[in-house]
Amino acid sequence: MGGLLGVYAKFSLRWASAKAIFEQQPLFRQEWNDLCAALGNRIERENGELYPLADAMGPDAERKSA
Repeated sequence: MGGLLGVYAKFSLRWASAKAIFEQQPLFRQEWNDLCAALGNRIERENGELYPLADAMGPDAERKSA
């Protein structure tokens, strides 16, 4: 599913101080909204794709594949 770690790392470095946030509030707000949207997208994809695949494998899938 990837990509979210890089987005968050960039965000956290850019907005590591209150001064940076205060001086560029509109940009911070936009990048915060973008980060939240990326997180929401990730959660939707996990719920819609990843977890159904894991559920379809069943509880014994790990033992059967070993």
